This record gives sequence, C-alpha cells and structure tokens, in this order.
Amino acid sequence: MREIKFRAWNVRYKQMKNVLRIHFDSKEIWVDTEMKSDQCVWSLEHCGIMQYTGIKDKNEKQIYEGDFVKTPWGIELVDDDYVKSNRLKIFKDQIEIIGSIHENPELQRMEKK
Repeated sequence: MREIKFRAWNVRYKQMKNVLRIHFDSKEIWVDTEMKSDQCVWSLEHCGIMQYTGIKDKNEKQIYEGDFVKTPWGIELVDDDYVKSNRLKIFKDQIEIIGSIHENPELQRMEKK
C-alpha cells in the first residue's frame, strides 16, 4: 500500500515544508517546522501542494509530483502522467532528484520533451 504524504511550497515565503494536515474548508494547511513537535499554519491560497509518489530515487530520497529527475535520457518532470507510466518504478535505481518545479523553475527549460 502506498503511503499518502504531501509537501507544500509557499510562494510568499519561498519555503518547502512537509504537510501535516490539510483543511480544505478553512483553506489552511498545517506544516512541519524545523523544531521538534512544532508546526505552523499556511494559507492554501499561497501554496503549491505536491503528493508523494511512493517511490524513492537511487539515493533513497522520496520522489514527489513536481520534482525534476535526472534519468539516462535527460531531465524529466514528475507529473501524474509520468507516475502512471511506471517509469519511476521500473528505472528508480537510475533516477535522481535534482530539484522541484517550485524551487528550480529553470530546470523546465532543460526538460526532455
């Protein structure tokens, strides 16, 4: 069974955090902070939410939708279609995360189409 996890990119603060809870009614998310057992609340309006694919790269880093990965064929963006293609599962030992669409938008230009 795939673990359901999310992370969020806050456009205003330019920070990526692990999501603890999402409240769609109040449009708020609770995110982890660097301090133990501490959390803060962000407005959903200022965040991009990315879901964990359930797969780790060759360095055991968790791959999320919105990550750019380096493959033997070039740089590719992990999106829903990419996950459904099963290429992450088949080639995971050859794939390495090199950034995310939010933190490294310049990688979009290098992406293999």
